[in-house]
Amino acid sequence: MQGGLPLSIILCDIDYFKAYNDTYGHQEGDKCLKLTAAVLERLVQPLGGFAARYGGEEFIILLPEAEEAAAAAIGARLCEEVAEFEIPHRASKVSLVVAISGGVASHKPSGRDGMAELIGMADSALHQAKQSGRNRMQLYGVYL
Repeated sequence: MQGGLPLSIILCDIDYFKAYNDTYGHQEGDKCLKLTAAVLERLVQPLGGFAARYGGEEFIILLPEAEEAAAAAIGARLCEEVAEFEIPHRASKVSLVVAISGGVASHKPSGRDGMAELIGMADSALHQAKQSGRNRMQLYGVYL
């Protein structure tokens, strides 16, 4: 992005999704992915954001012009919204319903290198969220 506007990214995935598939089957796993994607998109689209499946059970959320604090608040709300949808997940080690973990990163990227760096920051924060117990959002470098 040019012009000094911030861009925030949230990388998130469904906690213990392999266990979900093993417990409920792949067809139910596909339904779970679609429902989760719909919840994410429903929340971020009115804010000018975009949510998409990034691979496997991972999703990426782009939040143009969102500062770090706003992106962190949106990330926390995403966790709440997914949990409130109450998709059963008896094989999870963190919740009786489907939960997500995510990494939030924000900066003013410039060109492709900036985007790759931003995605790397969000990915690093996602790994920190998982290491900290899952079912949470992690701001790059700071626990939420």
